[in-house]
Amino acid sequence: MSYRLKIVSIGHANIDIYLRVPRLPEPDSREVAEEAYLCPGGAALNYAVMTRALGHDSYLVACVGNDLFGEFILSFLSSRGVRVEHVSRCSELTTGVVTVLLDCRGMKYMIAYAGANMKLTVPDEVRSMRSDLLYVVVSEPEILESTVRALANCEAPVSIGLRPQIAIRGPGYLKMIRDLLKRELFTIFMNKPELLCLTRESSVERALESIRHLVGEVASEIIVTLGDEGSIVVSSSSSRIVKERALRLGEVVDTTGAGDVYAAVYNVSRLCGLDQASSARLASLAAAAKVLKRGASNVPLVSELQRYATMMGIDELLRRILAL
Repeated sequence: MSYRLKIVSIGHANIDIYLRVPRLPEPDSREVAEEAYLCPGGAALNYAVMTRALGHDSYLVACVGNDLFGEFILSFLSSRGVRVEHVSRCSELTTGVVTVLLDCRGMKYMIAYAGANMKLTVPDEVRSMRSDLLYVVVSEPEILESTVRALANCEAPVSIGLRPQIAIRGPGYLKMIRDLLKRELFTIFMNKPELLCLTRESSVERALESIRHLVGEVASEIIVTLGDEGSIVVSSSSSRIVKERALRLGEVVDTTGAGDVYAAVYNVSRLCGLDQASSARLASLAAAAKVLKRGASNVPLVSELQRYATMMGIDELLRRILAL
């Protein structure tokens, strides 16, 4: 049994409205959805649910509306064992909503309304909490900056998930975030489009060379998820880039939330003492299991991960990160 970690996730909590369509509609045309369903979502929420699924203490810091969607989210999180005492309620704005169009390949197209997420703040209780990791993933630069300032005096390591609205500001902005935090970030997660946007490069190879100077200056590790192409870890502790292949465990149903699951499992693995390659392998396994399920926060169960890990011969690695 691994040490039971206390992890705080800070960011958006939304209601995702899914519409599965055979194809995207043309302008001024209409497509009939084959399926429609609701599911709680938001990168920070998904991360918190996955962390708790591994058996660790998981806290979410977010803001939802004083409405039925907000009640739905709080009820869902409580049923999954995520601590919600730091999720605030907002009467001015409704709960954030994301409409997700899923095509026949399982690819997603999203339209987001931030709503109450714009009122996100870090409570004083969180600033003084003894935690093992603080994970921050928000789209709004002003909220990211205020959040990082609030965490500057916390002792726990801080990890961030990049978003396009942050990546577009370039590497200099990440250096500014590091300065606001007053210390190096633990990990930074980004996907391929965010990497290319951050570096203004057209290829992953050139983009990776461009960000190597950020490792050891801004963050200890930068992790890039590449979808079907796998994932890459760039670390200040090694000159070698760790590459992990993508896994396919079955038919892809919904890729929403796979990156959040990857980030949660990777961070937990590193905190539990696994090396970068092993952490990336477990994270890839969890992400591959996630895309078999519909709904961003419908993360894989431990029993499912154990079955897949046994198939891949990495069940011992999985046992080392569980706290059940």
